[in-house]
Amino acid sequence: MMDLRLIFTLIAIFTIVTGCKGEVMSNSYSHDELSIESIERQDNGSTKIVYSTILETLYYCPGANVTEKKDGIHIEFVRCPIDDLCNVTHPLKLENDKEYIVIEDVEKKLYLKTKNDLIKI
Repeated sequence: MMDLRLIFTLIAIFTIVTGCKGEVMSNSYSHDELSIESIERQDNGSTKIVYSTILETLYYCPGANVTEKKDGIHIEFVRCPIDDLCNVTHPLKLENDKEYIVIEDVEKKLYLKTKNDLIKI
């Protein structure tokens, strides 16, 4: 009988721990949920990407994860549940109600990495 209680307790703990998060933390927007409004080369060599995402009540975009690959720079805008804090490599910045990120020293091609695609921008 003791073994059954131990097994039940372990199963209950496992279910509670693994069941706390139903969302994948690095979920990204699909191309139809995201609009790139402008890409601007700055005087200091950085690149400013102004974007907007669909309006949602349960998710927000805290910024993007940017990774340098052999073929170029991959930019993935993160879709985060509003009750979580999702870490990103390039946090959202705001100016005149416009959302943007800044990428330093861009010398390679830029690619938008979405839920299903990799699109050159």
